[in-house]
Amino acid sequence: MILNLHVVAETSYFNTRETLDYTTFEAVDPWQIFLYTYIEGRQDLNPSQAPALRSTSFFDVFYNQVYLNPVKIFAGLILENKVYDIFIWNAFPYDTTITNINKVNIADVYLSEDLEGYALRGLEEKRLQLVLPTSGEPLFNGFLEFVLSNGGVLILYVEGSRLYVIPAIAFYDNKYTFSYEYLVSITKTRDGKEQRRLLLDRPVRGIDGEVYIELDKFALHWLDRLGGLAFAIPIAHEKLTPQHNSLQNRQVIYVEEDLQYFTEIDNCVALLVIRVDTMKYEVAQIESIDKQAKKIVLKTPIGSDFPKRVTWIFPLMLVSGNVRVKRKTNNYAILSISAREVIQ
Repeated sequence: MILNLHVVAETSYFNTRETLDYTTFEAVDPWQIFLYTYIEGRQDLNPSQAPALRSTSFFDVFYNQVYLNPVKIFAGLILENKVYDIFIWNAFPYDTTITNINKVNIADVYLSEDLEGYALRGLEEKRLQLVLPTSGEPLFNGFLEFVLSNGGVLILYVEGSRLYVIPAIAFYDNKYTFSYEYLVSITKTRDGKEQRRLLLDRPVRGIDGEVYIELDKFALHWLDRLGGLAFAIPIAHEKLTPQHNSLQNRQVIYVEEDLQYFTEIDNCVALLVIRVDTMKYEVAQIESIDKQAKKIVLKTPIGSDFPKRVTWIFPLMLVSGNVRVKRKTNNYAILSISAREVIQ
């Protein structure tokens, strides 16, 4: 196919507009014509390169015209499985196959379908879902690497924490208080006297104190991101003990402790279940609590195996406020907590 091309090219390099004439070259297909005019129309390229480009196919130069959206997911405070939509857009005119998917440091994260060997049709979009479950390692920090048959590589970064964790196993010198503040309405009478009315129906709960966290157990690398965010704390210094030999597949959990003494358990939204021999944990949302029966009903069953002898349970209350790292070493951190709102 012999073509005569007349191309108008604009460039920001010289701030000029030029008419470039290309005469009688043989093109393999329309996509190579596009490639030829695109590259020769750029003033930053040496015109002497043009003859060499005539034998370069569109496939060779634009081999990675497959896009991923989003390219990064940051998540935290996962109390129920979170699902994110991922779109792969094949802007390439030819089919491309996903030959391999590498998962780095995020073994607990999974896709809604197995895409290895999946053919991405040309100029089409593929929608899939990425699931971040409640169970697994406390942190996920890594990426999914999609390897394409045309030599391209797509990388989806995934990082975050299932909790902005303060599931402290030991409290630092018991410096932890829970207080109530009540709003007061102040008005003045005609003679200038103040009238104060206590708004008993609008308490403001406050949390202040310091928490000791063992970093080798929870590997909290996100301490600098805690300030001003929602986080979870246990409501008592002592853990709860399950009555069952194992919590796997259980949605109703009975504990040995008298829940009548856990005065704030009604404000708890989740259970933190820790297997202390492996430090694996799950966070399960609470459906209801029967204090008298020592019974906690969850919205979904516990998925992993948690034997009684190595399992600790903490009721978690979500609060929004500030967390400041007061002291930190390679092994532990002491966090200063100040919160004025309980999330229910």
